[in-house]
Amino acid sequence: MNNKNAPIKDNPSTKKLKGEMAVASVILKICKLFGMKFDDMPDIKVMRKQLDDLAKLPDEFNTFFADKGWIAYESFHVPTMQVAVELMKQGDAEAAENEILSYYKDFSNIRMMIVSRGSVIDMLISLVNN
Repeated sequence: MNNKNAPIKDNPSTKKLKGEMAVASVILKICKLFGMKFDDMPDIKVMRKQLDDLAKLPDEFNTFFADKGWIAYESFHVPTMQVAVELMKQGDAEAAENEILSYYKDFSNIRMMIVSRGSVIDMLISLVNN
């Protein structure tokens, strides 16, 4: 999918995972028909709901915060996005933005972002120096 306006929740990896979950659900139903039990197997319906919620989170976040300069990205802290979106749904924009700011005010979070992007930063520094 090359549509720049397509929702993040419709990206190919999410669609693939949803398809795999559907196949797993069918397989589990067939196994149950043959009397097989999977007591320790997570509930596929619960997993599907979690995937759906997680897949739509970046789009919801961007809907609420893009105009304020905040954009969801791949490694954005999911719990922070979840709380901020929930606060916006409750109508508390100030608390929502403070939630995001508090995540970035914690230097250990900034350090982790820098470390995880270290190779990109090193490459940019070498380009500037050459």
